[in-house]
Amino acid sequence: MIFLQPWAWGLLGLAVGVAVLYFLRRREEERRVSAIWLWTREAERPRSALSFLWTKIGLLLLQLAALLGLVFALAMPFLSHEIVGGGNLVIVIDGSASMQARDGTTTRYERARALAIEQIERLRPQKIAVIQAQREPRLLMPFSADRNAVLRALQQARPSLQADASWSALMQLLLGLGERSQITEILYISDRPPEEREKMRWLPVGSNVPNLAITGLAARPLPEAPTRLALWSRVENFSDKTLDAQIRLFADDKEIFRQSISVEPGKAHHIETWSALAQRFVARLDADDSFSHDNERYFLLPAPKTLRILWLGERNFFLERALALYAQPRFEFLKALERESVAPEAFDLIVAHNIHLPALGSGRWLLVNSSLEPLVQIVGDLRVGTPVRWVEATHPVVEHVQLAHLQPLRMREVRLSPVVRPLAVAQDAPLIAAHSSGALRLLYWGASLQESAFVLTPSFPIFVQNALRWLLPEMAFTADEQYVSSLAPAPGFYQDYAVNLDPQESLINRSGESAAAPQSVSSVFSEELLRVQIPLWHYGAWAALVFLLVEIVLYLGRPSFSLGALWRWRLSRGGR
Repeated sequence: MIFLQPWAWGLLGLAVGVAVLYFLRRREEERRVSAIWLWTREAERPRSALSFLWTKIGLLLLQLAALLGLVFALAMPFLSHEIVGGGNLVIVIDGSASMQARDGTTTRYERARALAIEQIERLRPQKIAVIQAQREPRLLMPFSADRNAVLRALQQARPSLQADASWSALMQLLLGLGERSQITEILYISDRPPEEREKMRWLPVGSNVPNLAITGLAARPLPEAPTRLALWSRVENFSDKTLDAQIRLFADDKEIFRQSISVEPGKAHHIETWSALAQRFVARLDADDSFSHDNERYFLLPAPKTLRILWLGERNFFLERALALYAQPRFEFLKALERESVAPEAFDLIVAHNIHLPALGSGRWLLVNSSLEPLVQIVGDLRVGTPVRWVEATHPVVEHVQLAHLQPLRMREVRLSPVVRPLAVAQDAPLIAAHSSGALRLLYWGASLQESAFVLTPSFPIFVQNALRWLLPEMAFTADEQYVSSLAPAPGFYQDYAVNLDPQESLINRSGESAAAPQSVSSVFSEELLRVQIPLWHYGAWAALVFLLVEIVLYLGRPSFSLGALWRWRLSRGGR
């Protein structure tokens, strides 16, 4: 034991003064007598209370004990002992949606918390920080030497329904804790490995469990039936065995479809059906699996936007109908562009069909078999004898467009400016091209719609939808899928959009790795003995206070009855 203020023991000399004052004080006894005239002529003889007080020395002992406790507290005692541990530990616990998957009777997140507590008890770090990894990482506890506060933070933590955290977001939070050199080790507890695995120690949780998930839901108007919608959904099996379930589809809270399905391991089942016009669609899966949060998906079809469209050249029924699927167009038709009377900036979109246009520096242009100097120049016609191939298959304009549907018999041979990017070509001639710079944005299609079967394929309305979204990004022609975040903490419908679980969170079974048993990765924490100082002064202070309170009660207390009085009272009541 160590005393930081050893001089305080000198205050024990006050015990002599306490004893002297105790024996010198006088306290007369009060007794009741029948008369006092027998003592009127008797001279008063003062006597020392020493003999009386010595027989009742208990109060003195209490006072001396209180003094000893007070001196002990003032001496600031500390108990020193050695433990194994040290260093600064950062615990990153995965709080994404997949951690709510159940393994037996507990969730993966509960197992992760238990592992974190075990590591704290085993490693005995000097300071601990706790981070919850999710799409928007949270700092549950900054560096603290208070183990109890860290354990309380872990017990109170709850998982989210957000997606996994990105490595950059985690690094920003880690940098906020201080210099990287101050961190002895980063412990990552999750059901999937971290991106930068070599920079932290991974403790896996979870085992292979059954999971069937709805990973897609969409609706779009039908070109041939404007009052009906095509509804599509996808169910995937992320397990190692075949699972059975029942899927139900709802349109504006009304059930419109129900089907029993059986999905093989690693496979997907697609559902396609029709629906009357509606805005809100829900897909629900009745399945017996270990992760229920991905058994429901939402889709919101936005209200059509009003578009002012300038149509130059020949009209086309199929293109007009496709544009009307995703907007409320207000067409203005012209055979040719009169630059003196028409300003391209006055229209949301300009469609040019089978027409030659002079140079223009602004506007949103959809060129169909047309030219726009000097960006797109037609040099002749070309008969297509080879299949179309992608040049840039990841461009948003050609997303979900099937290459087999892009097979025109005849197309224009054009010369593109170097700034125009070809997206698809046939015989090295551009069929689809795009360009964006400043106030000018254009999309080129290089075949006649009258001579192409493309307008009769499912890819045509998809291509028109992609074109509108790319040419007019400020207008929401379709509902972009949004995932759970701090602003939308749960899947469902919000004011102007639908929120879903990130499909990546349904991948709760990692192939090729068993998370049932922890990895045998050694910790970088040293096994050095650390000397820990435990303060004891507060025990002395509390003891002194208790002794003083007992002494005051015994000194000032006046019992209103004794055991003898209680016995006499019972006798007077006849023993009842």
